[in-house]
Amino acid sequence: MVVLNSRERVLTALDLKIPDRIPYCELEVDEVFSNNLLGINEKAKPQAGMNRPIEKEKRISKALGKDNVIYFFSAPTFCEEGEGKDNRTFYVDGVIKTKNDLKKVILPNPNRKSLYYEAIDFVKGKEDFAACVVTNLGIDPVIKSIGSITFLYALHDNVSLIEDLLSLYVDWEKVVLRNLQNIGFDVIWAADDFAYNTGLLFSPEVFRKVVLPQIKETADCIELPWIYHTDGNIWEIVEELLDLGMNGLHPIDPNSMDIFEFKRVYGKRICLVGNLDVNLLSGNNNEEIISGTTKLINEIGKDGGYIFSSGNSITSYCKVENVLLMSDILRRKGIYDKQR
Repeated sequence: MVVLNSRERVLTALDLKIPDRIPYCELEVDEVFSNNLLGINEKAKPQAGMNRPIEKEKRISKALGKDNVIYFFSAPTFCEEGEGKDNRTFYVDGVIKTKNDLKKVILPNPNRKSLYYEAIDFVKGKEDFAACVVTNLGIDPVIKSIGSITFLYALHDNVSLIEDLLSLYVDWEKVVLRNLQNIGFDVIWAADDFAYNTGLLFSPEVFRKVVLPQIKETADCIELPWIYHTDGNIWEIVEELLDLGMNGLHPIDPNSMDIFEFKRVYGKRICLVGNLDVNLLSGNNNEEIISGTTKLINEIGKDGGYIFSSGNSITSYCKVENVLLMSDILRRKGIYDKQR
């Protein structure tokens, strides 16, 4: 079998074909973890969606045996933030509570050339990695900007607030996606979280009526291969999600979804991206990491159409030795038989 580079390997898997070995990608690698991995004695703060210079991003990917580099380009959200354990930032509440508050939603001009300068420089230095740009289809920033409690109330007595705000984000994302795809990225990685371990934040009917029609407009603008990320239990709307036309689905949350059942039902339709439990990567049981990684390789990786990943992202509390163990197992055991 021909040896592929990282970009070719990822694109082959997203095309539901069999590459030379199972690709390894992550949605995010936390900066605290990254500095520990690289031996950088520099204080860092756990932070989601942080961009790095391409040279550091490549060092991280090479150290982990990862096939992708990540650049974040998400819409601003309008919400209050707080700090939790280990100075980790979290969202407290949205500030958009009424239609009058919509005037606070000022998004940068999506056609301003300077908005993309950093992304252009990032792509220029990507080498043979699969350059993935992370953005949203639109619903994630809406939930954050309104706040989950107000969002749920608005579904009953002010649904037009949600629809109007979602429309603002969707219109912005559509232009951004067109521009990002002209820069040279290889994969779009859209990330929207709207589910818990027990099920959706809202009913399937609300998703189909309120959310789906608008985020489909965003999805229809994507011409590159793309992956959709959403945590939690999404069984009730899998068919509708797949109709958006993504090539891969991440992470098929190990805390609420059975990736082996998902493979049985949908493995011929979509590339699975996932899903070793992050809790294992922060624990002390090497045998569980070995067995969990090996099982994913043997059962989900069989016949291609699979990209290995953690069950969410590499967080600040993941142990470097655990992630390297996982990566080493994939490197040694994730090679496809030459006869396939």
